[in-house]
Amino acid sequence: MDVKSGKQELTSLITNRKADSYKRRFCYDTLHNFLTHDCEKKVCTLFGLRRTGKTTMMAQAVADIADYEHTCWLYCEAGDEIGNVKRYLREHP
Repeated sequence: MDVKSGKQELTSLITNRKADSYKRRFCYDTLHNFLTHDCEKKVCTLFGLRRTGKTTMMAQAVADIADYEHTCWLYCEAGDEIGNVKRYLREHP
């Protein structure tokens, strides 16, 4: 599990992904609306086929919202355990 938080780490991730150079996916507005809907705490999980733009779409949303103090990016891959994710979320509310 790779964790990114804070303005420097998140803007570096966005820049490295070249998020602005790709067009918005058809479901981008749904993601953006979910992330900006008024709610104190939320977790958004994107999953699907490889190389379909999930990471790019999330990077675009994080860049557009630009609320770096309240954003944490947990990048999980096969083999990562949900217990580690839950523990991280409990320790970093």
